[in-house]
Amino acid sequence: MDKRRGRNLQKVGTKKVLVIRVDAQDSSTTATEAQLGDDIFGQAGDLVNLKSQYLKCSHDQLNFTAVESKTEVGTDGIYSLTLAQDVLGQGERAIQRAIVNQAQSELGDLRSIADHVIVCMPAGTAGGWIAYAYVNSWLSVYNNNWCRYPSGLMHELGKLWFVLSCSALGKH
Repeated sequence: MDKRRGRNLQKVGTKKVLVIRVDAQDSSTTATEAQLGDDIFGQAGDLVNLKSQYLKCSHDQLNFTAVESKTEVGTDGIYSLTLAQDVLGQGERAIQRAIVNQAQSELGDLRSIADHVIVCMPAGTAGGWIAYAYVNSWLSVYNNNWCRYPSGLMHELGKLWFVLSCSALGKH
């Protein structure tokens, strides 16, 4: 049993990713589903995205693919959720719990359909936060447009693996 601390991100294989885009009563995630699909998976030709950078760093051994198994999600891996509450000025952790609870109510157990879930929070929650993830977790949460930046996505989804593995490979 591995007793080292850190994220439990496997270094090889294909990992299914579900991206949750949120529309709330008083704010919405700025990016469209198509923009998120391109920024995260390169679906419209974006050459620098989460998927491409992990493939490059891992010598094509770690591949992030869009969840396609749920009818509600479609084939792009992006699920737009309509949250029936306000988010402006609210704490991001309470909003995150509401989003995950509602997504699980609508889609089923998120961990059974995806290896990683990315929540793109609408703009306007309290504080100047950017993104966060839990250690050894399937969930990462981003403040609005931070879902669109490969640097933020890679940092939260697997900073420990990326830094150690890419450094060892001589890639930065």
